[in-house]
Amino acid sequence: MSLLMIGTGAGYLFTSLYMQKKLDVMSNAALPAMQKLNSLRSNVWGLWELRDDEAASVRAFRELEQEILDFRNLSIHEDAEALSIGLRSGILELHESFDVSDYAGFVSGADRINLLISQAMEGETSILLRKGREVNGVVDYANSMNMAFVAIALLFCLLPGWWLASNISKALGSASRAADRIAAGDLTERLNDKGNDEISELANAFNRMVDTIRQADEEISREVQDRVRAEKRAQIAAQAKSDFLAHMSHEFRTPLNGILGYSQLLSMDKGLSGKNREVVLSLRRSGESLLELINDVLDLTKIEAQKMNVQKNRFYLGDFLDSLVESYSEQVHRKGLTFQVQLDENLPEDILSDDIRLRQILVNLLGNALKFTDKGSIGLEVKPIEGGLRFSVMDSGIGIDPKFHSAVMQPFNQIEHRDRKNQGTGLGLPISNRLLQMMGTHLNIKSEIGEGTTFWFDLPQPDVKHRKLVHVPTQITGYRGKARKILIGEEGLGTATLMMPLLQKVGFETLHLRTPETFLEKCEFFQPDVVLLDLYFCDADGVEVMRELEKIYDRNPENQMPGVFMFSDHRDPLDRERALKSGADSFLGVPIRFTDLLMALRDQLDLVWSESSSEESEGDSGEKETAGNSAAEIIPDMKFVEALLIIARSGNIRQLNKKLTEVKDACPESMLFLERMEALCGQYKINAIQKELESYLSSTDRDQHEGAKDVT
Repeated sequence: MSLLMIGTGAGYLFTSLYMQKKLDVMSNAALPAMQKLNSLRSNVWGLWELRDDEAASVRAFRELEQEILDFRNLSIHEDAEALSIGLRSGILELHESFDVSDYAGFVSGADRINLLISQAMEGETSILLRKGREVNGVVDYANSMNMAFVAIALLFCLLPGWWLASNISKALGSASRAADRIAAGDLTERLNDKGNDEISELANAFNRMVDTIRQADEEISREVQDRVRAEKRAQIAAQAKSDFLAHMSHEFRTPLNGILGYSQLLSMDKGLSGKNREVVLSLRRSGESLLELINDVLDLTKIEAQKMNVQKNRFYLGDFLDSLVESYSEQVHRKGLTFQVQLDENLPEDILSDDIRLRQILVNLLGNALKFTDKGSIGLEVKPIEGGLRFSVMDSGIGIDPKFHSAVMQPFNQIEHRDRKNQGTGLGLPISNRLLQMMGTHLNIKSEIGEGTTFWFDLPQPDVKHRKLVHVPTQITGYRGKARKILIGEEGLGTATLMMPLLQKVGFETLHLRTPETFLEKCEFFQPDVVLLDLYFCDADGVEVMRELEKIYDRNPENQMPGVFMFSDHRDPLDRERALKSGADSFLGVPIRFTDLLMALRDQLDLVWSESSSEESEGDSGEKETAGNSAAEIIPDMKFVEALLIIARSGNIRQLNKKLTEVKDACPESMLFLERMEALCGQYKINAIQKELESYLSSTDRDQHEGAKDVT
């Protein structure tokens, strides 16, 4: 019996030693490793609070790396090495990309690290479960081996040993099941930790671990909720700011529409003196500059919404450069500098680019040159190169030390100068460089202290047209061919009132309709070549009105769908994109530049302009106009004039148009006169036609009467 008791005791002794070894592994390796992981998770999420303290943040990153090293040394999991490497790589990536202004990027990096920590904790939990199962297996095996001894010694002294083994098995089973439930996400599970034995200590450590995990999870959940609410508030504030800026730009455009429109109308008046013409042109340039500032406000809203893009269109390079030079000539001369403009004689007539962005870039460069040049000159050079054009802005100013060349391209960086105060925000050059990168190029700099500065960039032009740039300013007076019709759909009178006289001066027939219903009803009858359609037409959407117009022409395939030009006052920054994506042929921003409208009409209708130089329109414009008309317009035979006058007096427009067509066939030499009469018919100016025909008849009768007197 003593031997049985000794054997049984020895068996349980070795079993206890083996279990103690496994428990030591759990207590000294797996549990401390999990505590390191919990600390690592908490410290990672606390990094954001240290974003403004660089030294503290660097120290925190070092502590995180030490905790990862401690975890790797403590853990006995087979994947601990790979997980620690992944955690360290994630910490390094988070450190390298740590940006105090990019909270979304920080959350993304922290989430990746949190995922790796969760994987590591699952590994440590699996070790706890495995060791627990091993202990269970040892206990079961010891129970089986000692069953015989227990059966014999049960009546004597082995009941306490059996009781102890059962309790150990039960405790470990409970720990295993609890670990499974915790791994599934139930953080309310707890083990019975009452007592002073090793099992109670293990249960107590297990409960502390669960409490730590639960507290960390609650803190993370609160932080995430707080940050989500803060982000929503920031988005609402940003949207309110964007809406305010867009609304204010809309309000600015209403009076600016009148300023630009009437200045364009006055500039076409040949009766203006040279001095008054300069005043009108100055007014027009000032209005266009203000319009560009308003467009910059819209661009600001796009930048903040990350919706800024480049809109390429074809435009006249000569007009673009003339406007740019004119806007800076006065400032340059007022400062006592020389403005040197060098334009290569082989420059193309037009280019494909974003004229607004290109002008913004050149304005920034010329403004910098003017700001930092006190004597000498500034210059603008444009010349063709292989695959594009090179734009250069030079100055003889104070220059920039080569070691600061890269610094001036960074936002908010300005070079200190002892003899002048820094002006501006230091954003001009970085924004210009960013815009050029969007255009497929970049900004270059060449400068030395005291030797001036040159900025240049090469603008890609794969389809550049090798037509020489015409530098002589011209004014469009008409176009060749038959009269073209333009229908304007707008509720108010702003754009229509300003554009109709300008279009009529060039020779277009125009009609203005103020409701979508009458617009759709009259369009097919008027048969326009182009329609100008307000994107916000009354209470209707201009895109939907265009869709209805397309349906009307689809039902009558013999009639050709006119070109559709949409315009708006940019109530929404995406008006242009929406209009063009919906199928409009062109988009014009209000106030409409008349030159932009003419160029769009030229491309749409394949027009050939009749032009006269601006010099010819000054001084003796009235005399030259009369002489030009008499030379260009040949009056048909008086019998045709009499026939046309009879129809005009009856007021029958349809019959008058028919008669004009007949006279064209009979008198082709009078084509210009007859086409002008057709244009007046399109404008329903019967009284003007009647008076002009009567004047021709009366002058002919007078000449015949005076000739008879001379013969007598």
